Amino acid sequence: MEERTRELAAANEKVTSVIECITDGFFILNNKWEFTYVNKHQYFPKRKIAKDVLGKNIWNVFPSEIETVMYKEFHRAMSERTTVHFEFLSTADEYWHEVIAYPYDDGICCIFKNITEKKKYEQELKRLSNIDLIGQMAAGISHEIRNPMTTVLGFLQLLKEENTYEKHNKYFHLMIEELNRANSIITEFLSMGNTRKLDLQMLDLNSIIRDIIPLIKIDTYNQNKYIQVDTNDIPELLLNRNEIRQLLMNLYRNGLEAMNTGKVLTISTYKEGQNCVVLAVRDQGKGIRPEVLEKLGTPFYTTKDNGTGLGLGVCYAIAARHNAKIEIQTGSEGTTFFVKFNYENNKK
Repeated sequence: MEERTRELAAANEKVTSVIECITDGFFILNNKWEFTYVNKHQYFPKRKIAKDVLGKNIWNVFPSEIETVMYKEFHRAMSERTTVHFEFLSTADEYWHEVIAYPYDDGICCIFKNITEKKKYEQELKRLSNIDLIGQMAAGISHEIRNPMTTVLGFLQLLKEENTYEKHNKYFHLMIEELNRANSIITEFLSMGNTRKLDLQMLDLNSIIRDIIPLIKIDTYNQNKYIQVDTNDIPELLLNRNEIRQLLMNLYRNGLEAMNTGKVLTISTYKEGQNCVVLAVRDQGKGIRPEVLEKLGTPFYTTKDNGTGLGLGVCYAIAARHNAKIEIQTGSEGTTFFVKFNYENNKK
């Protein structure tokens, strides 16, 4: 009997050791929703660890998850004694998780896998696919739209010069402005799907920034805001000057629009690790809401009254053509856009 007890204890230790080696979160709940086992990889809010939650009700530990998909699926697994498999964005840690819960004794076992990076990759892939599709559409229809627009614009400019129509000049001026605006939207539209071979040269990113600083200073002065530039020594990169200039202007204008008067926009460059050069544009706005952040860069998605929803899409397209990626960090004190260039990819 004693030997059998020792064998069972040893087997239990092996099982526990195996579970502790699982790199995903794992825990067991009884039918009262109390934690009876938790491995070391499971995340808990407020820096709690396994010993802090054992015997506690899960909905007291994760009150923010009540009425979420996790709450509903766990109850289904418990009541129907069935395995459930789902993904959800946790309100407790703001990470995406893949969750499997299955019946065990009178409770359930739960496995939590952090899939945030996978979701980011899927989102980026979807964004780039949308941009590619928009680009193909743009290439196909832009000339058909621009040709009649050019004709209309030409006749309006002629009529504007006629004395007979002088009293209508303000209307001609307004129509010409709107046509020019439509033309600029088509130009942005086209640049998102620009498939022509880029003219890339080894250039100093800092010098491109210095070139547009006078423009930024005029905008910040007119809006009673401030600009701070912090460029560091970085290697030259394989860049297209016009495209990087456009990316910079889109990012800084978005940053200025996000800020109230008196706030500071910061543009910086620096090396990260051995093979990465970072361009960072940081504003002091109110941050970006999660539901908006998820859709940023999607063509035609905008929160601005007069926006086209193409500016950030253009930035993502330009970054992709330079083998760079854009990351966003946001909070109540502002938002930073990081454009990360792979230095190895930029070597000739």
